[in-house]
Amino acid sequence: MDVAIDLGVKSIEHAKAPWPVVLRDDLRREHDSLLVSAGTDEARMAFMMKLAERDTASVSKARLRHLGEKMIEQAVSRLCVRELAGQGVKMLVGQDGFDAADTFAEMRLLKECGVSEAEIIKGATIYPATWLGVDDRLGSIVPGKEASLLVVTGNPLEDITRLASPSIVIQKGRVLRP
Repeated sequence: MDVAIDLGVKSIEHAKAPWPVVLRDDLRREHDSLLVSAGTDEARMAFMMKLAERDTASVSKARLRHLGEKMIEQAVSRLCVRELAGQGVKMLVGQDGFDAADTFAEMRLLKECGVSEAEIIKGATIYPATWLGVDDRLGSIVPGKEASLLVVTGNPLEDITRLASPSIVIQKGRVLRP
């Protein structure tokens, strides 16, 4: 990731390719032999394609569970968020599911890591619009921009959890009831 950032990559997301530490024994041995033999680009690509085809079957659930336990034990993810947010790194809010509750859960976790409510809201609105290059028409409430709004009781800048209980939702100009 250091090299990617040095080369100008502005976002690293998903990271779905399994880390060697969680591969099944047979695939881990194949991975390690490619490293030792300095395998060709074609051999490395073939190996990555094999992992992609096998999807979750390439992962040792026991190793993945151990890795997750270790990360939780050391609070690595929260430490990273806390430190990076403290340095002013813009955090984007989002998740891969369709359930809005998961997004609100992520917002609560960001708050627990020390990210301010204002930064969390920006991470769900203007920062993604800027990253996607559509901030000229989305991401903030100004005349001429498209807007979807959550109307909440109370101030979400004082309590981010208020966003999880909107009283009104306005999506693309249509008023919806939650």
